[in-house]
Formats: sequence, C-alpha cells, structure tokens
Amino acid sequence: MRIVAGVDFGTLSTRVTLLDSKTGRLGTASAAYPLHRKREDPDFATQSHDDQMNALVEAMHKVLLETGIAG
Repeated sequence: MRIVAGVDFGTLSTRVTLLDSKTGRLGTASAAYPLHRKREDPDFATQSHDDQMNALVEAMHKVLLETGIAG
C-alpha cells in the first residue's frame, strides 16, 4: 500500500486528501485561512504564505487523525 497526499490551496482554505494506491480515497480534511484586505482599496486582496502553511499543517493533522494513519 502506497499513500499519496493531494493538496489544494484555495482562496480561503487548504484541503488535503489521502489516497491509497490500491483502494482509492481514504479521507479529506481542510483548514481555513484569512484573506487579507485593505479598507482603503476594495480591490486589494492577498494571502499570507505563513497562513497557508499553518493551514496545511492543520489539515494534514486532521486527515491523519480521521483516517488513523500514522504520519
């Protein structure tokens, strides 16, 4: 059995899905992060790399707990 983690960084969250090479999808978890805006510029929106990495760690922990797989 080989397990692969698929990671998706969206606008407001990171999603991690674990897949088994033989049986398919094992589980999915996500974690949110903020979109940073400027009050004086309504068209300004950005994301923080640190926020994304923290969400990746959180989502990975969640999916490992959900599936019972030792990281």
